[in-house]
Amino acid sequence: MTDCKSTTTNYASEYRCIISSGTFTIGHLGPEYLSVVIRMLKNGGLGIIGINKKHFLEANFGNEIRLLEQKGKISQVKIIDEAIYTLDGRSDLSTIPTSNVASILTFNT
Repeated sequence: MTDCKSTTTNYASEYRCIISSGTFTIGHLGPEYLSVVIRMLKNGGLGIIGINKKHFLEANFGNEIRLLEQKGKISQVKIIDEAIYTLDGRSDLSTIPTSNVASILTFNT
């Protein structure tokens, strides 16, 4: 665990895989901190980040992801939406509030 907002931490390429859940959500980190996670990964590393769908849309994570792809920082990007907090078994994501959906971002460095 690390403080992504720290300005004194050296984020050297240390890890082959990073899994983040609950960090990129409303009131926590926005898309500008994706680059911090990327810097933690070794070349060829795997990133898996769960992002609250409502936050994903409102903070425009899609634009930051496209920029990181264009700069060659990440590749093989996939975004999979999964329902969370549902007790009624609904599987149609269009009927579930975005605050109850997670966008799972996977990528390689």
